[in-house]
Amino acid sequence: MKQDLLAKRYYSDNRRFADLINGIVCNGIPIVKQEDLSEMDTETSQGKRRDLVRKAVFGVNFAVLGLENQEKLDYRLPLRVLGYEAGEYEHQAAEIYRDSAKWEKFRYRAEFWRIFVRLSQK
Repeated sequence: MKQDLLAKRYYSDNRRFADLINGIVCNGIPIVKQEDLSEMDTETSQGKRRDLVRKAVFGVNFAVLGLENQEKLDYRLPLRVLGYEAGEYEHQAAEIYRDSAKWEKFRYRAEFWRIFVRLSQK
C-alpha cells in the first residue's frame, strides 16, 4: 500500500505522467505534453476510485488517460479497468438519454441507439 501511495504521488506531477505515457504508450515519441494535461475526478460512476486520471487535450480532440498502480502482479487488473470504462460509458449514455426530449418520437428504444453517436457529439 505504501508503494502504491508513493507511485501515485510521483505520477501526480504532470511532467512525469506525460513522460510515462509518451514512453510506454507512444513508443518514446513526445506526443503528450505536461501543459496538455488536466486533472480529472478519480471516482467512477460505480463509486470506486482510480489511482490517477488525466485529460489530455489535442486541439478539439481529447483523450482520458488512466493510471492504475499495483504492488503485486494481478491478472484481473485489465478486467477491473474494463469494468470502470464500461461503467463510465453506461453512465454517459444514461445521461444523454435522460437529458434529451427527442426520445419521445421514437417507438422503440433501439432507435435511440441507432442515432446515439451522432447526438452525443453535439
